[in-house]
Amino acid sequence: MPLTGQNEITTVIPLYLDSGLPLEKFQKCIESICKQTLKPIEIIISDDSSKVDFSEEIKNFMEKITIPYRYIYFPEADGIGSNSNNGLRKVKSKYVHILHADDQLANFQVYEKMLKVLIKENRDWVIAGSLIENRSHFPKYNDFLILGENSLGGPSTMFAKTESYLQYDPIFHMMVDVEQYLRISLKFGAPALILEQLIVCGVGEWQVQKKLSESEIFTEISLLKNKHPLIWNQMKKSSELNLNQRILILKIERMQQNAGFFSTDLKILFLMTLIVQKKILFFFRKKLYLLNIF
Repeated sequence: MPLTGQNEITTVIPLYLDSGLPLEKFQKCIESICKQTLKPIEIIISDDSSKVDFSEEIKNFMEKITIPYRYIYFPEADGIGSNSNNGLRKVKSKYVHILHADDQLANFQVYEKMLKVLIKENRDWVIAGSLIENRSHFPKYNDFLILGENSLGGPSTMFAKTESYLQYDPIFHMMVDVEQYLRISLKFGAPALILEQLIVCGVGEWQVQKKLSESEIFTEISLLKNKHPLIWNQMKKSSELNLNQRILILKIERMQQNAGFFSTDLKILFLMTLIVQKKILFFFRKKLYLLNIF
């Protein structure tokens, strides 16, 4: 696919090295971009590292590649969402891809394939499959995103029209991509899905999900509920809710009511309720069966 003004791509890389992310991961990420058959017109690096300074090393490395780049130092960023937004605001091309520094493009035709699907299916955004610790993940859209169940994929798996790439809400951390997916879906509809591993996702102790406590996760889901009450209420009516999901809903709603909750007690309560319901149902069926006999 030849590069024209109609299919120009910018790659945005939010960089944060304070967390312990090895600089080599970032370099591998850049190398995977440079190997693309359809190269971006620009790479924008937004660096919010404040405790370590690798700016000279980064610039020296970037000077060796042929793709134009911009390095922006942004220490005032408040998390990955804010840092990503900083790079996103500088994009001038029609399409954009935000690629996290610990992730890589899986083959030489990632951008060509993403753009082809986006145009063919006339969508605003696309989500591709990924490889996580040698495990394949294929995107699937479901009604339980608002419970934090991200069946689509991480931020790097998304490719979109720049005008449709809504900015992240920086109040979120682990669920920052989930919340963005909800808003984009409401405004532009469901994404096109590519059932092929196009992104290799890095895994390490530097990632935010490795550091969040259970209470912090509950807080983020609670924030999702507050921001998208209609989606939350619609999800609660789903006939496909399982026991664990129902328990989670109760936890979140009780937490918001300041009534407190006990996870094990709630689970036992649900199990006992189901057992009692089944026993009652069995009793009535047995009674009806006996009545039919006599």
